[in-house]
Amino acid sequence: MLRQQKSLSIEHVFSICRKAGYCLLFIVLLFHGCSPEPGSMSRIESIGAPKLVVENSSYDFGNIKPGSTNTATFNFTNVGDRPLKITNVKRCCGAVIKLDKEELAPGDSGTLTAQYRAGMVSSLLKKKIGLFTNDPKKPQVELTITGRVIQTLEWTPARLELSAYDEDKSCPDITIRSLDGTPFSIKGFAATGHCLTADFDPDFKANEFTLKPVLDTAKLQGLSKADGQIKIDLDHPDYHNIFLGFNVTLPFEITPRAIFSMESPLDKPVLRTIKIQDNRNGQNEYISSLIESFTSEKGSRVEALDLKNVENGCEIKLEIWPGKDAVAGSHQLDKLNIKLKGGHELNVPIYLFYESAKVSMANSS
Repeated sequence: MLRQQKSLSIEHVFSICRKAGYCLLFIVLLFHGCSPEPGSMSRIESIGAPKLVVENSSYDFGNIKPGSTNTATFNFTNVGDRPLKITNVKRCCGAVIKLDKEELAPGDSGTLTAQYRAGMVSSLLKKKIGLFTNDPKKPQVELTITGRVIQTLEWTPARLELSAYDEDKSCPDITIRSLDGTPFSIKGFAATGHCLTADFDPDFKANEFTLKPVLDTAKLQGLSKADGQIKIDLDHPDYHNIFLGFNVTLPFEITPRAIFSMESPLDKPVLRTIKIQDNRNGQNEYISSLIESFTSEKGSRVEALDLKNVENGCEIKLEIWPGKDAVAGSHQLDKLNIKLKGGHELNVPIYLFYESAKVSMANSS
């Protein structure tokens, strides 16, 4: 009688299992002391899953020319039995990524291309791309691009140091040399503010050139910033132009270079102290005696409360009043112009951000 009841109970359970599916059947089999066949669990887990296989996860450009455009190709296939979806591609800096399809049917293949433009100087290249999919076992695949940029032209110095007040200090020579033996010509020379010029023959070809730039001190002093750039045009097959930066030591410099004020009040001025640095060696003049005027570019009221001569310069305490259109939560952008004797003019940007209406009301109460 007990055997019959057990047999009926098992038949009843199997009936339920046929309705509930394989998962419950597996539990029942375990309960009755039966174990699944080896590998049966992995077969159950793989049912209905996509699977990504990448043909080669790394691509080596080898040696590449400066400024050249190079393309890496990655091929991949969905070897699973469900659609594979590419949910995201984590791009690397400097590369343009293109994906030919975002969903692959079982057995279908796709391609990812990465286009990279090489730099102009020798360097090692290593870029990584993240490919994210709905593959349950490997949701992220990392693709790697490597290579080496081989420089075929060099120039020295990379950056120049110039003086806008020391007439005895000349501009250093600029040397440009071909590293692969390819002759080239110099086709153009230009500098910020036209403060530098150089003589060259655009029709003459050689493996190496030495330029002797001539400095225009007046134009250099007229620069609004203490740095600039030189552009040299070439007809070298790998270099159409090269760029050199330069720093300028001006006769007078201001610190800080800009005036900032956050939560500025609407009913009283902002107080700031600036310093004019005198870079001229051997000058005995007080900077305060050289100042002719303080004006603002957009009409803001700026007053100098105190001028104090210090070593190699002058400290100025400023009072900056809100503009006539200033309202709570607004901002004011202006520029302070300081004129000195001798035609020198110093500029300081002003950025005032006014307090919000709530803060203004709280302060007034």
